[in-house]
Amino acid sequence: MCKITATEFKENFGKYLMLSLKEEILITKNGKPFTKLVGVYNSSWDDLTGILDEKDLDLDDPKTAGILKKL
Repeated sequence: MCKITATEFKENFGKYLMLSLKEEILITKNGKPFTKLVGVYNSSWDDLTGILDEKDLDLDDPKTAGILKKL
């Protein structure tokens, strides 16, 4: 878990928004725990792009079309 101040969060919102997809972020205010940021976005396409190489991906292939339809 990452622990940051509210000011740090405000100044680097995008960074911590993306980081929240990988780990919980505890945001403190006046030195006390204030809130926890937990990412919930999960894209199946993002998961697949880590496995499949796009140059090997044939969008006209019926098997590929079937997989993409389910996403």
